[in-house]
Amino acid sequence: ILPPSETPIVPTITPTSSFLAINETTAASVELLAAYTSHLGSVTDMALLPGGEQVVSVSYDGENRIWDVLSMQDLHISTSSIENEARVAVIDDDLVVVARDGSRKFGGNIVIQNVADGTIVQEFEGRQFPLGVVFSPSGKHIATQNKDYKTIIVWDVLTGQSIQRISGDWSDTGDRPWTGAFSPDGSILVVLFTNSDLVAYDVNSGKELHRFMEGGLFEFLGDGEVLAVSRANVIQLYDTRSWELISEFGDNKLKINFTSFAHHSNIVAIGQFGGEIQIWDMQNGSLLTTLHDPSGFLNMRFSFDDRYIFTYRGQNGQINIWGIP
Repeated sequence: ILPPSETPIVPTITPTSSFLAINETTAASVELLAAYTSHLGSVTDMALLPGGEQVVSVSYDGENRIWDVLSMQDLHISTSSIENEARVAVIDDDLVVVARDGSRKFGGNIVIQNVADGTIVQEFEGRQFPLGVVFSPSGKHIATQNKDYKTIIVWDVLTGQSIQRISGDWSDTGDRPWTGAFSPDGSILVVLFTNSDLVAYDVNSGKELHRFMEGGLFEFLGDGEVLAVSRANVIQLYDTRSWELISEFGDNKLKINFTSFAHHSNIVAIGQFGGEIQIWDMQNGSLLTTLHDPSGFLNMRFSFDDRYIFTYRGQNGQINIWGIP
């Protein structure tokens, strides 16, 4: 853990008239703007509320916090008795949903929370999330795996009812689902298994659509017609209608541990263990700038408008915000 003197903390972000997006032209000017430090435990997930200026973040110690990006002020704080891994998603302007992993004996819970006042409007308990959960972008569906590791279950968050069960022969070979991602419209679920297979499933039918024999990091881009798969020092882009390789971006200077793709440009932020962030232009393969996160991090993401990059799950639980000063 870094001593306080080595952890830069800027209490607020000063709004500018330009609010520049991070793109090929401005990337070299990106710097650390602020650090949100209210979480005591490691931050396990975060999501931006509509409008992009409020964040809901969850930490390992059971806290759910809704806070303002510009002022760094907390708007609502709630706590859970389950101190474990948590995931969060935004359902709409009014509701967010938080799922906390529980023990194999007691299970976890899913909480739907009102954004305006932080009150809990619905809660489902006793769900089994042995290896975490995956939300659809709308926040209305959630994918978990059964405690026997033989079935992936897709749930309707608002009703608590299962809408699809996906089974396979992976348990016979000792493989297990590890993590996953929904397409923006929720129709495709991509799952990474412990044997490194990456498999795309049709959520409506439960059938396998495509299998990559070697997976890695993955993320749907844009409207979901492109899937980015990152491994070692290569990023590959696939057409999700045909599953054909569209393009490939790679550099022997790359070491890809984490990625986040800009929403409105060809920019990708590539993170490495130890806190280094490289910002690349995928179109021409050029390294635009290198940033150094002093806290270390295990995840990062662009804001909706590409004005900010959030890095989180540092050793001291803070969320760092990067952008154009």
